Amino acid sequence: MLNWDDYRFFLAVARSGTVTGAAHALSVNHSTVSRRIAAMEETTNVRLFDRRQEGYFLTDAGLALLDRACSAEAAVHAAERTLRAHDHSLTGELVITAPLALMVTVLTPIIARFRQEHPDLILSLVSTDDIANLNRREADIAIRASNTPDDHLVGRKLCVQRTAVYAQREYWWQNKEVPTLIILGTRSIKPDWALKTYPNSKIGCRLTGKLEVLAAVEAGVGIARLPCRLGDTRPELIRVPPRRLENDLDIWLLMQPEMQHAPRTRAFADFVYNSFRREAELFEGSAYVTVSDAD
Repeated sequence: MLNWDDYRFFLAVARSGTVTGAAHALSVNHSTVSRRIAAMEETTNVRLFDRRQEGYFLTDAGLALLDRACSAEAAVHAAERTLRAHDHSLTGELVITAPLALMVTVLTPIIARFRQEHPDLILSLVSTDDIANLNRREADIAIRASNTPDDHLVGRKLCVQRTAVYAQREYWWQNKEVPTLIILGTRSIKPDWALKTYPNSKIGCRLTGKLEVLAAVEAGVGIARLPCRLGDTRPELIRVPPRRLENDLDIWLLMQPEMQHAPRTRAFADFVYNSFRREAELFEGSAYVTVSDAD
């Protein structure tokens, strides 16, 4: 007979396509995954995966099992959420996920203040730009940048987020006629604002994260568009043309419907919401003090 733990290993390998990927997802070693899958196949007398040089591929039997295993997983996690929703204590663990830049620059001080009020809660923080799957219990609360949050989740919009173009002050004095561009992403395409305002500029750096872009601007590598909450709070940075603000993705706090009345999730959600509202002008870019090019 198989147990739920067997299905966990099966699903991890099916989703990652490799034993190494499954081991990483399950926080176990490579040999444990191989051994568990082999034991599962021996117990059922059914081959679930074809082992190839490129990875593990589901057999017909494995494909037939996959939907059932996913349904079982959903049922198990729904049961866990039900139990957690009926835990009325302000103790235990709360799992929160958010984009890395937001976690480092905004949420960490909020969490520090929250812990002072609720010292018996253990906060597990998952810093990732990936969207956590709340259905699979990867997180109790997800803070996401989105204009179309998931319909099946309960959410509160924390703030409107806007962006502007920034440069390090000294860099701007020396390079404002033809500045170097720092681009978020991997494509070497000039954004519209750069085409119109700096037609002779060149892309000098491509980065994959907002924190990396912020660090490059602060180091004087070039200019870039950044969330106002990041750029306006750095005293060495100034806004540069085009100075119009652009709307970015709004920031939402989301959770499963059954978790919305659990005391610990409610306490954290209210605390974060109130903290973001106090900084609304920073996110919206309206708190900026204009700096002239000559300053």
